[in-house]
Amino acid sequence: MAIQLTKAVVDRFEKAAKDRYERDMEAVRGMRALLERYDSGELGEELCNAISGHGAETMPLPPLDATSASQSLASKVAEVCEEYAHEQWTTRRMLAYLRQVDFPLSQKPEGSVSACLGNLAREKKLRIVRKGAGSTPSVYQWISADPTTPGQSAAEQAEGIDPLEEASDESPKSQ
Repeated sequence: MAIQLTKAVVDRFEKAAKDRYERDMEAVRGMRALLERYDSGELGEELCNAISGHGAETMPLPPLDATSASQSLASKVAEVCEEYAHEQWTTRRMLAYLRQVDFPLSQKPEGSVSACLGNLAREKKLRIVRKGAGSTPSVYQWISADPTTPGQSAAEQAEGIDPLEEASDESPKSQ
């Protein structure tokens, strides 16, 4: 199938190129503003995760912890998730954190980090907050030994079972 080159086609291409350029320049201006805020100390000790995305992707990373020492990538990912159990993690966010703490990574670590997070979820150590699809990443959170809902075991938390809700359904409410 051949595309016919006309003035209208070139005009649409030019407009699309200008629009992309403006979006890119807006992103550069945003990054410069973020860098200026960081340099001035306005952002404090946190280094912002400036990777574009939604939800957990755009949240600031937890503070650096130079004292922890894990040998393998899998144990480091588990250690970080457990240490910051209240945080939500995506593959990109975990990679940004590992790079921030200068953890040695391979040249293309995305697949390895993704596999580590997936394995922890299968082992019921992480729960899947949001299942990824297409360009939307999966979001994970550590299942803590002290569940936020009283009386909820780690297995119930992994399955999304709320024992308080179940108990209220089974017994009549006294007033």
